Amino acid sequence: MQQQPMMQQQPMMMGGLLGNLKLHLKEANLMHNDGDFLDRMNPFVTVRIQNREERSVIVEGGGRHPVWMMQHFDWEVLDMNHMVDIEVRDRDMMGSEMLGHAQVPMSFFARVGGMSEWIELKHMGMPAGNIHFTSEYYPQAVIAAPMMQQTVIIDQSMPMRQGVLKMHAHNAHLNFSDVGLLETMSP
Repeated sequence: MQQQPMMQQQPMMMGGLLGNLKLHLKEANLMHNDGDFLDRMNPFVTVRIQNREERSVIVEGGGRHPVWMMQHFDWEVLDMNHMVDIEVRDRDMMGSEMLGHAQVPMSFFARVGGMSEWIELKHMGMPAGNIHFTSEYYPQAVIAAPMMQQTVIIDQSMPMRQGVLKMHAHNAHLNFSDVGLLETMSP
């Protein structure tokens, strides 16, 4: 009895850059009540992913409804499960005071086609308002399913058959620097 070729599939480790994310900070509606100083709040936002932190400009006199013009943060997406920490703070003469905080997964922002969402802010477990972001995401590759490495074990007792193997790529992202590689792969 002849043994048929067997295929073993092992997960291939993926690493490196998944894509580039541009977060656009738009505006906020804050519930913080600072008494008489309410109209003089000077809000700013910090966005933290892993060990990197970016800070917005301070909206001088922005009060409870600050608006940021042309404010964006650029990130390289390495893991869709990384958490994005967002803090809204009020800058004052003594430093800054926390107005609200949110934490969302990277996958919330890193969507093909982008997004435009209001995110709820909390402060000490209580609602503190919301903040509006839009995003642009540019994936390095479109991954529909986990990549699998296939190993074929051939029983040498079987007669070898000749034939043509055709493979079709469904999605690809090529950089200009890949042109030389394509020329060597062309028939």
